[in-house]
Amino acid sequence: MHNLRWMRVPGDRIFFLGSVALVVFVAGVKTGPSFPRTNARHTVS
Repeated sequence: MHNLRWMRVPGDRIFFLGSVALVVFVAGVKTGPSFPRTNARHTVS
């Protein structure tokens, strides 16, 4: 039972990092692209 309780520590850290990543992603979606779009794929060579 003691080991099971201590296994929460890495699990809580992973959950926290996932939550932060989700917040950063949503903030990025709300603010729009951070660089201008280019039509590099559609250039004629």
